[in-house]
Parts: sequence; C-alpha cells; structure tokens
Amino acid sequence: MPVVSGTAIEFVCPFSQGGKILFEKQPQKGTLCITKEIIELSAQWLGKKQLEYIDITKLDDTEMSSSATGQMSLVLKYQKEGILISTLITADGRVIKSLDKYIKIIKGITEEDEKEINLDEKQFMLLQMMYTSDIDAAMAIEMLGVTEDELEKLVQQLVNYKFLKATSQNEVELTERGTKYIVEKMKQNIVQAR
Repeated sequence: MPVVSGTAIEFVCPFSQGGKILFEKQPQKGTLCITKEIIELSAQWLGKKQLEYIDITKLDDTEMSSSATGQMSLVLKYQKEGILISTLITADGRVIKSLDKYIKIIKGITEEDEKEINLDEKQFMLLQMMYTSDIDAAMAIEMLGVTEDELEKLVQQLVNYKFLKATSQNEVELTERGTKYIVEKMKQNIVQAR
C-alpha cells in the first residue's frame, strides 16, 4: 500500500523534544497526507482537529524500525523554534517504507549514501573525541599524532561523509548522522568486548 492522501496511521508528535522522550504523550489515530515537500499529520482528539506539518527538506534525520506484528515506525527528527523535535509515525510496513523512500527522494539521499562507511582509526578517533567533548585543533593534532594538514584532510573526509559540518570558517561540529554513526559503533565495540 503506497502513501496516498488520507492513509491511516498512528502518530506521536512530539515523541521527544530537546532530546527528552515524552512518555505522557499517547499515539493518536489519524491520517497522513503528503503535498510535495510537506507531510501533514491530522487527527481528531476531544472534538478538535490536531494538525502537524513537517517540511521534508528540513528533516535532520529519520529512523525506521519494525515490530513482530508487521507494523513499522518511522521517527522524523527536525528543528522547531530552535528545539530538536522527534515525531513517531506508526503504520503498515508498506506505508512506512514508501514514506521513507519518498523522504529520501525529496532529500536527494541515494543508495550510495546509505551504504556502510568504514572509517580508519584516526577518523574514528576524531569523531569519538568530538562526541565526548569539545576539542580544538591543537588538542586534536596532539591526541591523534597528526600534522595540521593531515587533520584538515581528516576533517574534510568526515565532512564528505556528512558526519561533520562546518558551522563557521574555523569550526566544525558533529551532524546527526555523525552522532548516530559513532554511538552505533561504540555500542558494537562494547558488545564485542563482552
């Protein structure tokens, strides 16, 4: 079943706000409509119409998961008034897969972008250092044992992988994708160490 106007879904908006999961929020049964680059979630609750509009071009990240019942979920992460918001959409697996594919097409994410990226040791260490604390170039050069040119090359490679982004001429920060990558790899390393 592809995503069509009025597709039945359940959603929680926001599911998390500013990194905090809102447990008191309950899923609402509603409908999903897509108009070009806008996802519209609507529901009737206590006699009032609830609407949420999400601009696909402004999504920071998406995360798909599935359950044993055949239902799937898609978490959409985006900024709203400077606060990171996550919206959870649950529906039939085919609907969620279609929505995820549509979002990737609109955002220009190719299958190449989705492939597993294996970083070398220095790239991984730099990401890990940036995840755990704020560091400057001098500290990174010393801790990694590289020259300034080598550090610039490492940073550029990580920017190309979309793990880092330039926030000013002299500053870079982890992207949502970079954070997700380093957290997953750190979890894998802990599991392997057991």
